[in-house]
Formats: sequence, structure tokens, C-alpha cells
Amino acid sequence: MNFLQKLFGRTSLPLEEGPPIRFGRYSDSYKSKQQYEAWDRSLEAFEKEDYLESYRQFFQYLHDPREDNVILREDNPARLEFELLQGSRKVHGYADRRRFRAEAKIARAKDLSVGFLRRLVEENFDLKYCRYALDEENNILIVFDTHSLDSSPYKLYHALKEAATKADKQDDLLLDEFKSLEPAESGFKEDLPEAEKAVKYRYLTTEIQRAFQELDSGKPDPNQYPGAYAYLLLSLCYKFDYLLKPE
Repeated sequence: MNFLQKLFGRTSLPLEEGPPIRFGRYSDSYKSKQQYEAWDRSLEAFEKEDYLESYRQFFQYLHDPREDNVILREDNPARLEFELLQGSRKVHGYADRRRFRAEAKIARAKDLSVGFLRRLVEENFDLKYCRYALDEENNILIVFDTHSLDSSPYKLYHALKEAATKADKQDDLLLDEFKSLEPAESGFKEDLPEAEKAVKYRYLTTEIQRAFQELDSGKPDPNQYPGAYAYLLLSLCYKFDYLLKPE
């Protein structure tokens, strides 16, 4: 123990107190014991053909109490209605003893041009569980539906993940490429607190100054390592995209 203390030091620098800041992107990879128990109960209920209870436990598994990302309603005892929040998109749908359906709005078409319709048809071939569709108001949807008999928790998880991530990604891509499209809904973006903005802005300026100090010092030699500066700037952009961009 004494050797390790000498090697790593006996004391550490005090941490600067400040507002609670979360850097990086959200991930649901780490779940609580209660969530895993809900997953097991969902599997057991599905095997017993108690589909509504299986759905209830499945959404309990998805629910993150820190984010409140799942809203479940049971106004009708024979039907569940749900909402899932993923980035700036919302996946909503219903489930009963016969069917499970989920959909998310991506964009709204002012006119049905061949360009984006062809793109959606091509994208459909890459989807494993969902499909793109148009509703009566020319909203572009990503839709997943299945019979309850075939709606195992494994299938639901991967299908909803595909619907949520594709909806959150495709809205920006399609709106940027096709001018005949417009946002389908206002979205669910929230402004960061001013204290958090100040901390992240300070991190932004500090990292930029540090990178340019490396460039101005001439080390490593740009003539000997011409790609080093490019990698330094790429590393800077990656930090900002991953740590500062809320996603």
C-alpha cells in the first residue's frame, strides 16, 4: 500500500464545485436491477400469452426514471397507449391483445415529389422491422406494427429502437436535402440551463486555445508529420461533437 501511495501520490487536487453537468451522449446501455427484473417478467407474461401484462413490463424495462422517457396510459383496460421520447422525436402508439403499433412523424410533405418518395422506397429495403409511410396529411411516418402473438419483447425492443433512431436521424437529413419537406411537429428540444452553457462554453474556448497553442508551437514538425495537424483538428471537432452537442 505504501508503495502505491508513493507511486500515485497521497493526496489529490480538490475538485472545483459547480453545477451538475453531463458531458457526452445519452445511452440506455446501463439499466437498473429493477429494469432487468421487469424484462424477465415481460418474457414470462409473453410465454403465458398475457400480452397486455407483457407490454406493461416491457415499457417498465424501457423507462428511465432520470429522463422520464416513457409515458404509458391505460384509459381503456383492454388497451395501452404509449409515448417514447428519442432525441427530438416522439414514438407513439397503442397495444392491445391483438396488435401492437408504433409510429413516429419525421417530416411533412408540401407536395409529393418523386425525389423524396424514391428515397423512402430505397430506405425501406434497409429497414428490418419498420417501414416508411404517408398519412392523410402527407406526414412522413416510420411505422412498426405486428400481431401480439408475434410481439416478443426481443422483437419489440429492436423494432422500437429502429423506429426511434431512424426518426431522430432522418428528419434532419430529409429536411436538409428536400426543400419540399417541412418539420412535422415542433419537436421536444429544451434549452440548456445558463450555468451549464457557461461551463461548456469555457470548455469550448479552453480546448480551442490549447489546440492552437500546439499548432503555433510547431511541434510536431509539419514538414516531418504533415498529417499531425489534421488529426489534431479532427480530435478537436470530435470532442465538441460528442461532448458538447446534446444528443
